[in-house]
Amino acid sequence: MSRAFIAVNLPQNIKEKLVEFLEKLQKSNSSLPIKWVKLEGLHITLHFLGWLDNDMIERVGENIQEEVKKYKSPNLILGEFGAFPNLERPRVVFIETEEVKSNILASLRKDLGQRLEKLEIEVDHRSWKSHITLGRVKGKCQIQKPKQELERLQFKIENVDLMKSELFPDGARYTIIKSFPFIVPR
Repeated sequence: MSRAFIAVNLPQNIKEKLVEFLEKLQKSNSSLPIKWVKLEGLHITLHFLGWLDNDMIERVGENIQEEVKKYKSPNLILGEFGAFPNLERPRVVFIETEEVKSNILASLRKDLGQRLEKLEIEVDHRSWKSHITLGRVKGKCQIQKPKQELERLQFKIENVDLMKSELFPDGARYTIIKSFPFIVPR
């Protein structure tokens, strides 16, 4: 059994820029009860799947492959710093991501959700905003935005990944089970 999810991993240069931003954010919020994400944990989650056995992981992978090949690789831009539900009562702090002239990830997420439901996997139906989680707040606090905004870098997404998450005392560790490249339909 694996604790699985579907994600979009980021290019290494984007992760490095996010870590630089995270370091500034940590300094301006050093006394706050926030568990910050490490470089290897920076990604965009499309769907959390829960605990799956090997057979179900294989079936989910087949469905991801069928869906991803219908889409071309999206271009994303790093957006604004924010928090869920808001900066005054944050539970999760994040960087928004925006697509350039498309809505591929939201469409793909919706289509994958329909396939997952047919596999009897519970899907989160709350409204979805493409974002990269930077940290999770472990108590009450108010976040201070860093003085310097993150550069609005553009990058291309090449794959959607089926991932597993293993929980350890020092935080979660993520491993790619299988990658599915975007293929432009003919």
